[in-house]
Amino acid sequence: EDSSDDSEDIASSATKSWSLENIAYAEPAPAGNATRIATEFVDVTLRTWNGVDASGSTFSWKALLDRTRVVILGGPGSGKTTLLRNITLHEANRYSDRLHKRLPIYISLRHIGACTDLLALARATFVDQAGGVAEHAFDRAFSSGSLLVVLDGLDEMSDSVRHVWQNTIIEASEKHPALGIYVGTRYWGYKSHL
Repeated sequence: EDSSDDSEDIASSATKSWSLENIAYAEPAPAGNATRIATEFVDVTLRTWNGVDASGSTFSWKALLDRTRVVILGGPGSGKTTLLRNITLHEANRYSDRLHKRLPIYISLRHIGACTDLLALARATFVDQAGGVAEHAFDRAFSSGSLLVVLDGLDEMSDSVRHVWQNTIIEASEKHPALGIYVGTRYWGYKSHL
C-alpha cells in the first residue's frame, strides 16, 4: 500500500506540473497575450442547454465539478477552452491536495485524429504527461470512479472524425458509467448526440 501511495503522489505531482506547464495560460487573443488562468480567470456563469437554446437559471462553473458528464457549448472565443483548462487545473490541485480525488486528463482534440478507444488514449496521454509510474495511479483512479477525461475542441475536427469521436464518447459513457467526461465544442459542431 505504501508503494501505491508513493506512485499516486508522484503521478499527482507530475499531473500538477504538466498542467501548470502546458495549460495554465489561456490561448492568446488575436491582439493580446495569453493570460494566466489561475490569477485572471473570470468566474463565469453557465446555463443549461435544452437542445435548442440556453434555458433555466444560471449557475457557477464550480457546480459542474459535481457532475460526471458535461458538454460545454459556446461560440468562438466564448471561453470554452479556458474554462476546461481551469477545471483541469482546479481538479489537479484538488487531487494533489487529496481534498477530492479526481484525476484530470486534458486532451486537446485539435491534434488528434479519429479514436475508437477513449480509455487507451487517456492512459497513453496520462503516461506521457506523468511518466511510467502513472499507470498505477491511472488504474486506481479509473477503478475508483475518480478519473476525469477533459476533451477540448470536438468542433475542430472534420465531420467524419467528429462522428467517430461522438460514437467513442457514447460507447465509453455507456460502458463505464463512473468515468468523468467533459467535452468542449462550438454550437455548430454539436448535434445533441452526447
